[in-house]
Amino acid sequence: KNTHSIENRINELEYEVQHNTIQFPYQESYKGWEITIEQQKTRSGILVNIMATNRNRKKEITKQFAVWQQAK
Repeated sequence: KNTHSIENRINELEYEVQHNTIQFPYQESYKGWEITIEQQKTRSGILVNIMATNRNRKKEITKQFAVWQQAK
């Protein structure tokens, strides 16, 4: 089925994470999807996991990306 809407929302949330406008851990409901965002600190930066689950359709979409720490 069409996942265009949830994929757009995930991209919006990724943008917000990269611009530090989201506090972790993060959760929201969006059009029948449950979205969670978690972070994992690594030596070189932060690894971010976005997971969207739709229990009715038995679908799951995940996205993982790195946010690099700025050198001070």
